[in-house]
This record gives sequence, C-alpha cells and structure tokens, in this order.
Amino acid sequence: MQMQQAVAAGHGFWMPDAGARMEAAARVLESEGYTRLPVQRAGDAALVLLGVPVHTLQPWEPVLKTLVPQTLLFAGALSAQAQQQAARLSLCAVDYMQSEELALFNAVPTAEGALAILLSATDGMLWRSRVVLTGYGRIAKVLAPRLRALGTQLTVAARSPLAQLQAQTLGYEAVPLAALPQLAAQADYLINTVPHPVVDTAVLAALPQHAFVLELAGAPGGVDFAAAQQLGIRAQSAPGLPGKYAPAAAGEAIGRTVCEYLRRQVFMK
Repeated sequence: MQMQQAVAAGHGFWMPDAGARMEAAARVLESEGYTRLPVQRAGDAALVLLGVPVHTLQPWEPVLKTLVPQTLLFAGALSAQAQQQAARLSLCAVDYMQSEELALFNAVPTAEGALAILLSATDGMLWRSRVVLTGYGRIAKVLAPRLRALGTQLTVAARSPLAQLQAQTLGYEAVPLAALPQLAAQADYLINTVPHPVVDTAVLAALPQHAFVLELAGAPGGVDFAAAQQLGIRAQSAPGLPGKYAPAAAGEAIGRTVCEYLRRQVFMK
C-alpha cells in the first residue's frame, strides 16, 4: 500500500454516531482545526475516526467505499479481520491503541475503574484485605500504589525476576507466578493483568469461597472463567474501563493521540 497523503488541520473527518468517549475525541479534533463532516459528505473526508474495539468494518462499509484510496482510518484495537477489510477498501488503517502514551494514560482510568468494581464486589472493606495482583506492567504499576493507599495487604506475582525486583524496590511483596496457588489460598481478591492463562483451575481451586477475581488483562485474558463458575468462585471480566468510568477523559486522550499522529505525518512530509 502506498503512503497516504499528509492530513493537515482544516481537512474534514467523518465518524459514525458514537458514545461519550468518541464524541470527546471528535471535539479534540475540531479544536485542532479539523472539520467534522456529515455522512452525506463522508466521501470528502481525509480521515475516518472509529471507536474501540473494532472487530469488523462491515457496519460502515457503505460509507467507507465512498472514500478515496489511502484515506486514513483511525480505530482502536483493530482485529485482523478489520485490518484485512481496510486493505481491501484501499484505506490506511491506524490502530491508535498501539500508542504507548495512550496505553499509559489508559492505565489510570483502568485502575480507578478496577477500584470501583472491587469496592462494590463485597460487603467488606479493602482495608486490610489480602490482594494478589498478577503481572507488573502498565496497569499493575498504576493500580498497586492505589491499592496500598487503601490499606490492602498487597502481593505482586510476576513472571520475570526484573518485574519482581521493580515491585520490591517500591516496597511491595513480590513473588514468582509459580507461587500463585499458594498465594491464592489466603487471598480475598485476585486481580489479573497478565494476558495469558495464569489463573487456571489449580489457582481458582485454592481460593477461599468468598474470594473475588477481577480480570483486567486484554484478550485472550488470563482467567479460566469456566473453571471459576464450576468451582463457585466469583469472577468478573472488566474490559474497556476507561470508556465506562472516564469516557470524556478517555476520549480526549484518543483525540490527542490522533492529532499527534497527524502532526508527525505532516512534519515528515
């Protein structure tokens, strides 16, 4: 596919009707000088803005077919199918969720949303509760200090010795993931951020019956929900927390990410 044309402020963009998050993203583009076009003029758009996640482009194909070749299509968490569809339509697809800056920003509303879920999960308190946090990536690094500030007894279970050491230097107890079944036996909450199968039947079977499991990892996730249901362990998957708990802030971050991409593209031209 050939390099798309540079898109400077003043060009038009089209996006389908969306929720609060994407409306906030659109407002950022408008504040930067881009013009939002109605669907009747979508064919004149220099870029298209879709939400997150995007599994297929099929709902918007009638509009997308009117775009000129190499039009930029921004979307979040594009599936392989959606990328193939964009290529067939001769569109240049950009997955804004691949931005490291956006991923780091999203860790904050994800952590805050996770706390809201945990606080409503039981009739007890987080204070002095025993929490196991699997993984020590972006989300875990933001969530861990917030959990400790609420008085939890926090243990980080991480795969790599480096991640364990990083957690330990900040005062957290940290152990290898192999120790998870032993940790689970004393846990009130188990929060997974590892997108690989780590919270399996052995770990779930070790949990007390009152325990609550929260899945924060992206696809394919790390919690065996079928096993949790069979064992009677409460478990919840919580995808898309930024859009649910902080849609305006999350949308503004998407808008800034798209505008920064466009600025870099124009500069490189």
